Amino acid sequence: MLNYGIRNYSINGQPLGFIASGDLPLIPNASLRPISIAEKEIGLVGQFLKDRIGFDITYYNKETTNDIVKVTISPTSGYYQYIANIGKIRNRGVELLLTGTPVRSKNFNWKSTFNLAVNDNEVMSIGGLPSIAISNAYPRWGSEVSISNMVGLPYGQIMGYAYRRDPKGRIIYSDGISNPAPAGEPEPSKGVVPLGSTVYKQTGGLTNELRYRDWTFTTLIDFKFGAKIYSGTNLLLYYYGLHKNTLQGREGGYIGNGVLDNGHPNTLVVPAQQYFQDISAGGSDHIAEEFVYDASFIKWRSASLTYTVPASMLKKKFITGLSLSLVGRNLATLMKRTPNIDPESSINNTNGQGLELSGYPLVRSWGFNVNFKF
Repeated sequence: MLNYGIRNYSINGQPLGFIASGDLPLIPNASLRPISIAEKEIGLVGQFLKDRIGFDITYYNKETTNDIVKVTISPTSGYYQYIANIGKIRNRGVELLLTGTPVRSKNFNWKSTFNLAVNDNEVMSIGGLPSIAISNAYPRWGSEVSISNMVGLPYGQIMGYAYRRDPKGRIIYSDGISNPAPAGEPEPSKGVVPLGSTVYKQTGGLTNELRYRDWTFTTLIDFKFGAKIYSGTNLLLYYYGLHKNTLQGREGGYIGNGVLDNGHPNTLVVPAQQYFQDISAGGSDHIAEEFVYDASFIKWRSASLTYTVPASMLKKKFITGLSLSLVGRNLATLMKRTPNIDPESSINNTNGQGLELSGYPLVRSWGFNVNFKF
């Protein structure tokens, strides 16, 4: 749903205003149509051994057309964006649910559930445009970095400067003569390039429930794999010399591991402070690739211990059911590949996910629940 509003302000005492959706001046579109979704699904469900083992698997192919896209236009028009039905995106994948009861007895019961979703998406069309930005990074730190949709690639690409490399994949360092980059510093790519999708390709979780007489213990571990994140926190740690990588070269200077333009090994020494500040925030062509990380993770998401008061103890009572629970959430991160940050951190809640700056990690919490039935 799109909501339009009027933003009022003044210049030199003259009242002005503009139509906006969010904070930016935006041209309304009277011809805007709802998005259209066509989906095909095929699935199979099975239960065996008196429902001790079961599965539910589905394959889907979904195409979204007339997707509503905000197109950036020249601000000299008095607006910044125009909304149009020009997007076409395809999602296809598999969803799997496995259920099992390894132990079932009079006093003890163990149920386990595993779910997995694998999704492959592709931007098919953007109204004839090759790409379009859907979210931008912070004005000062990494201002040229954006989250963009590019035709032919998965949704939500991180766009920024990468390391320039030779055919063998080695980083190329400037000799200070043939390239404008300072001598001994890495050369950026010729323009911004896709650095990875911010959309997870695999998601899932494992739930176990163990019940012994009137006690029940439930725990959930979940995971996500296959997405990237651009970390402004690590960029700042580089810039201020607080990242452990910046310890390199503090005595004697830093020598980058790579080659010069002529193919010879790089032997040029750069003061460590200059080197790490330049690649993190040394201008519009800083090396964004250095701060793009694999956002995959496995987390112990929750656990609860519940005691259910036996019905025999509540006979002829006003309360017909009573249970007491100790609940913990966000208990531990079992695996992550993002140094110094939580892989689920984000600077916004829009479609342009994958940008992080000084985000707080999730807080572990404990609670006590009392459930009554009357």
